[in-house]
Amino acid sequence: MLCTNCSEPVKPIAAIDIDGVLGNYHEQFTEFAELYTARSMPRGYTGNNEFSDYLGLDKTLYRQIKLAYRQGGTKRWMPMYAGADRFMQHLRNLDVEIWIASTRPWDRLDNIDPDTRFWLTTLEMPFDFMVYGDDKYDQLAEQINPDRVVAVVEDIERYCYKAQSLFGDVVWQPVREHTEGQPYQRTFVGWDDVLVDVEMKVKAWPSS
Repeated sequence: MLCTNCSEPVKPIAAIDIDGVLGNYHEQFTEFAELYTARSMPRGYTGNNEFSDYLGLDKTLYRQIKLAYRQGGTKRWMPMYAGADRFMQHLRNLDVEIWIASTRPWDRLDNIDPDTRFWLTTLEMPFDFMVYGDDKYDQLAEQINPDRVVAVVEDIERYCYKAQSLFGDVVWQPVREHTEGQPYQRTFVGWDDVLVDVEMKVKAWPSS
């Protein structure tokens, strides 16, 4: 498909979240919180309640820890979920336009964007564009034609349904410990489930 105005190819889009999808945010944050408070924290968060409540942290202390976690550049070393790098590389091989859709507050901390880009680049995860913030999918829908979106990969249930309302039935939620309490209607265990679906949609993408 070519752009009417510029005649450049218009590619299908895959929008991918980072924390909880590509990287194991909950495990890393729990370890950081243990160091910050000098006490043990529970493991195995299932998403049935607020993360702060599960960790036994009042909201004020939780926000202090989260600020320190973000300010310190800790996300540059967030552990990657197995196969996430290959998944992103396969998306690139399918010739889709890759958008990173993150709720990270880039407008409040100067290091958020460079830390995010460092992590993706270091782990060789290709991407084309980024949107940040709680309204990330609204931003994406405003910047592109929503019909171009062939896949959204998101771990938080309410964001899954938000993306579905904007882009249709193209949303996938990974099966993780923290998604057990808030499962979306379409989940996946292996990355190939998403890739097969994207490949089918790319093959059906109009060539002109």
